[in-house]
Amino acid sequence: MSAPRPSADLLKSSSALVFSLLAFTLLAFAPACSSPGGGKAARGPGGTLDPKVEDLMRTICDRVAATDAMSFTLVDYTDQLDGDMKITYGHKRDILLSRPDKVRVRTRGDRARRSFYKDSERITLVDHDHEVYAQLEHTGSVDEMMDMLWNKYGIATPLADMLSSDPYQVFMGDAVASRYVGLHESDDGASHHLVVALPYLEYQIWIGEADGLLKKMIISYPGQPGEPQYEVHVLDSRPVDQVDAAAFTAEIPEGFEQVDLAPLVAGN
Repeated sequence: MSAPRPSADLLKSSSALVFSLLAFTLLAFAPACSSPGGGKAARGPGGTLDPKVEDLMRTICDRVAATDAMSFTLVDYTDQLDGDMKITYGHKRDILLSRPDKVRVRTRGDRARRSFYKDSERITLVDHDHEVYAQLEHTGSVDEMMDMLWNKYGIATPLADMLSSDPYQVFMGDAVASRYVGLHESDDGASHHLVVALPYLEYQIWIGEADGLLKKMIISYPGQPGEPQYEVHVLDSRPVDQVDAAAFTAEIPEGFEQVDLAPLVAGN
């Protein structure tokens, strides 16, 4: 039996945060400082907001908001309760994003092999395990598409806030406490270690000291059954100067059956 899912508001807010955090893969445009600027710490209802965290996050988010296209590869791990046991599932994701209206996500791992495309005309979801696909006409922007998928299908897909004109609000708008933990080791060297508490979750990120890139992220859900975590390791990231529109055209293998989107996203 699967663990109870978080509330709809929690699910949407936390998943929006996940991919907004992934936008930090563009930190090459804004190398992290070893001593972020000063300022007077504010008091939140849950503790102190560290000015070092606030200044570093503000610099990064301003750079992310100004970036038009990005490509990154990551591996993520998600906890799920099965009876009284916690099981961790892993997936590798290759993501290409071109603002304002194109995105491609290719996922493969323990529980899914799927490809998601949005070009200037439609969105397409291909399920390679079940040899089916679904399509919807959509000519709007990626963030408009995400709102539509959430409102119509209850899909808590998190890419929308990556395109926000104020990504800082996603990270810090609801923060009740934050701390600059220090300069710690991550996957490939010393990294700035930050931790931020929101009312519905806590997240930690590791930002490379030498290159200013996101190295690792952990999101924890205190109060949820089993206190699950979502962990991400960024394998590769880069800004993209020019993106061929054909890269976002859906590739549907021959013989795959077209189905409605609703049962596909429900896993049926």
